[in-house]
Amino acid sequence: LFIDEAYSLTPQNERDFAVEAIPALIQEMENRRDEVLVIFAGYPDLMRDFVKANPGLQSRVSRELVFEDYSACELCDIFQLMVSKRDYTCTPACKDILLAHFSTIVHQTDFGNGRYVRKLLELTLYQQAKRLMAGDISRLGKRELREIRKSDIVNAIKEIDSKKESTRVIGFGR
Repeated sequence: LFIDEAYSLTPQNERDFAVEAIPALIQEMENRRDEVLVIFAGYPDLMRDFVKANPGLQSRVSRELVFEDYSACELCDIFQLMVSKRDYTCTPACKDILLAHFSTIVHQTDFGNGRYVRKLLELTLYQQAKRLMAGDISRLGKRELREIRKSDIVNAIKEIDSKKESTRVIGFGR
């Protein structure tokens, strides 16, 4: 059984379904320990809190594997691979902006690794389409239509940053 973002099962109050879910999981882990493998996945700090929240769970979790985040270079490679799988190409200047950007965000606590790269690519392709539509696309060849430029990535990064800044908290406190 694979449970991603397992820390969401940490009870927040007495009426929370996690109050029943965790004991049911523990019982299944105990009763079928030779048949069932349970993998809890999530961000390391949140997972430590999750396991500590229930003594029965704490005694049954026997291994902790931590997968390191990708480096800025690896994230660039992932971006390039995703680009190529979609039959696009990047100009040489793209790598510099990607490396610089990934180097600045790779250490943020809420950084999504490969998921972030996918989001950046989607926004980059959107920015590329906007750039192409603003010009005369009838004169462009297939290569130009499938080319990602540094400006496309820069504009995608700006869009991501503007969404972070515009996020508002509803309720008390801010």
